[in-house]
Amino acid sequence: MMTNLVKVIKYPMHLRHPGFLVSWLMTVALLGAILSACQPAAGPLPGGTQVVASALPLSTPQPKPSPTHAASHTAQPTPGATVPAELQTQPEDLKGVQVVFWHPWAGDAALQVDAIVKDFNQTNVWGIQVKASPAGSSSMLNEEVKANLKGGQLADVIAAPIDQLTAWQASDQVVVPLNNYIQSPQWGMQPQEINDIDPLFLEQDRFAGNQLAIPALRDGQVLFYNLTWAKEIGFGDPPATTDQFKAQSCAALQANVRTQRIDKIGTGGWVIDTAPLTLLSWMQVFGGQPVPTGDSQAYSFNSAPDQASINFLLDLFQKTCIWPRRLPNSYEYFTNRMALFYSGSVSDIMAQAKLQEYLKSKDQWTVIPYPSDNNKPVFIIEGPSYAVFRSNPRQQLAAWLFIRWLGLPRNQVKLVEATGLLPVNMSSVDFLKGYSFANPQWQAAVDLIPIARPAPNVPSWPTASVVLQDAGWQIFHQPPTPIPVPTILQQVDDTIPQLVNYVPTPATVK
Repeated sequence: MMTNLVKVIKYPMHLRHPGFLVSWLMTVALLGAILSACQPAAGPLPGGTQVVASALPLSTPQPKPSPTHAASHTAQPTPGATVPAELQTQPEDLKGVQVVFWHPWAGDAALQVDAIVKDFNQTNVWGIQVKASPAGSSSMLNEEVKANLKGGQLADVIAAPIDQLTAWQASDQVVVPLNNYIQSPQWGMQPQEINDIDPLFLEQDRFAGNQLAIPALRDGQVLFYNLTWAKEIGFGDPPATTDQFKAQSCAALQANVRTQRIDKIGTGGWVIDTAPLTLLSWMQVFGGQPVPTGDSQAYSFNSAPDQASINFLLDLFQKTCIWPRRLPNSYEYFTNRMALFYSGSVSDIMAQAKLQEYLKSKDQWTVIPYPSDNNKPVFIIEGPSYAVFRSNPRQQLAAWLFIRWLGLPRNQVKLVEATGLLPVNMSSVDFLKGYSFANPQWQAAVDLIPIARPAPNVPSWPTASVVLQDAGWQIFHQPPTPIPVPTILQQVDDTIPQLVNYVPTPATVK
């Protein structure tokens, strides 16, 4: 097992007194209001948006009850505070600054990025010029960054998942924390800009006490579910518990047996998927919390809840109520009623819808969270965030101003429509009503945001996730004498720190 896991990493398969306190808070609030009224306006964003003083706290914001975790989490900056060195650049010094933007998108999404960049270049008041460079995917972008971490040329702005950003920061300190930029009276974000971003998504982009990035878009882990077929085999609602999931998966298996079609025998239920966030979703369904919040903590996948999740899936596998696929994805299986469920992400909705239309399927379908027995369904979210690579004050400030432009709702809407991902600004939803109407499955995913849970953002997760995925594959490809589940999960816990802390010696570097 250990040898196999190491090979996988080498060749990856592809994330105090109460009265005093109240009095003090009231005094600060009053002083803040007075100072805010006297605060001079700063330079506008392109398009005329005025920038005023605001701050982003480092503590976790407490969301108010609302469909999108909405919370007010702003504060006034300290009066008379010294302006950080990186923010002492004058507006006239920004003229002609060239900013390079690396992003993972391709196709229509890349074309939309080009259009947004062109608009910025033509309208921003500072004369900043941005050049976008698409990598084609997050994995390819990751490889490009890693190749340039040591002495290479990095971009000024990047859109990348937070686990990759934290990994690069932990190893080389190349990402600029954005706290000073966000809080700047001259260049910072307006309170309404901050309040418009879902607090959960902002929290996800914090690392080591700093706001390392600003969320761009979000993806989420869901189950694709055939509503029409489920009704035909006796189920009027999606499964809300694991027992209901089991019953529907096994009923779909029997339905395909009755068709007497050889190509459908052994199919029908959930398509087995061992992607890291799929396995993590099932583990959290059973109450598992295996991922540490910091790399000083150990992974603990070998826990009773995590064992229960794997044993649940193995029981379904032995009953043939879930089955392994041969194709690289499950789109066609789903469309052809060989799978009542499959695990995917919000980004898969667009491709699935196109195939349904191409094959003229009349089935109604949707996306649902992973069902749970404790009334806490699981919906894990991840996705790209905007960050600034360390360079010099002029470049970094220009890069920050471009990030603010990218985050405007009208620009986010363009990217949502091109990628099919979830918006991070609550106001963007108001501009997406037409898209929502035409894409009900996407709207079903948006409706899950109130229950969203963040994917891991620790630097070790990119390595740990590959180990977990390899273990998942072995669980469903057991030898004649199966290896006990606790043994496999313990090997995962033992292997991750060895790989995370592994330092190659000259003899091992080729």
